Amino acid sequence: MLEPPSSVTVRYVYIETLPPYYLTNIRGRVIMKYVNADILPQELLKEVQKYTNGVMLYIPKREEERKAWGTKTGSRKLLAFRNHEIRNRFAEGATIEQLMEHYFLSYDSIKKIVYTKLK
Repeated sequence: MLEPPSSVTVRYVYIETLPPYYLTNIRGRVIMKYVNADILPQELLKEVQKYTNGVMLYIPKREEERKAWGTKTGSRKLLAFRNHEIRNRFAEGATIEQLMEHYFLSYDSIKKIVYTKLK
């Protein structure tokens, strides 16, 4: 098992109240919500235990309930705005090197943004 660098402290805290349980990081931010397996029918639980036993198992949401990346936090809009701004500045004559310095991105990242066709 890999250990984090000595300068990094990683601790997780279980907050056990009533189900569902939450796994949080040291700052108290929820990083995972889990529910005990006793909510599953016994025959299904035994079938799952054939494949894995005594570990936390991630079960993703149904496809129709999933949200696209960045829609909940607004990250997608921020990146779209930033990329639009980069394309405009490039079209106005800014060099890739200038854009790299201003946006703190690599040469390849800027190049990908300015030369990719928009849908």
